[in-house]
Amino acid sequence: MPCTDSRTREAAIRNADEVIEMYLKAWQAEGESPESNTLQFA
Repeated sequence: MPCTDSRTREAAIRNADEVIEMYLKAWQAEGESPESNTLQFA
């Protein structure tokens, strides 16, 4: 499972938002959708 980090918490959250968006677009392009328990937030 991919993860993200950065110098600040705020930057790490922005990076995570970008990763989540990429995953959602990839699933959509493949005609799929994530299961409700697929995305987990720490």
